[in-house]
Amino acid sequence: MVSAQSASIFTLSMVNPSSGDASLVSSLLSRIAKEVNAKGEEAVLEKKVLLNILKKVKTGQSCDVLLRKMLSLFENKLEISILGEDRPSGLEELMGELAGCVSATVYRCNEKVVVPQLKKEMSRLLC
Repeated sequence: MVSAQSASIFTLSMVNPSSGDASLVSSLLSRIAKEVNAKGEEAVLEKKVLLNILKKVKTGQSCDVLLRKMLSLFENKLEISILGEDRPSGLEELMGELAGCVSATVYRCNEKVVVPQLKKEMSRLLC
């Protein structure tokens, strides 16, 4: 059961999709991780993916500010390298800061949603 799995910065959007900006950033980080896993050094982040998420986040909030900084790394390109030698300076730091934006929501999700669900499942299994 997805509801009984702990949330992480990569899975928050699946475990608790209604968690606002954190869920949107989680889906971006998950997409980046999948891209890196599939393509390694050839992994790229497409500008259109980032623009789509920016349309949905709350303007002026911390996630929005960080996503806009990431967008500025594209300059006039449609995609940027995630791991390759030509990746933009500062990308790794921004991804880390985005993970930080999500972490408090992940903690609350695990505390308020996942742990109670696990307790419910455990009590059902023990009866």
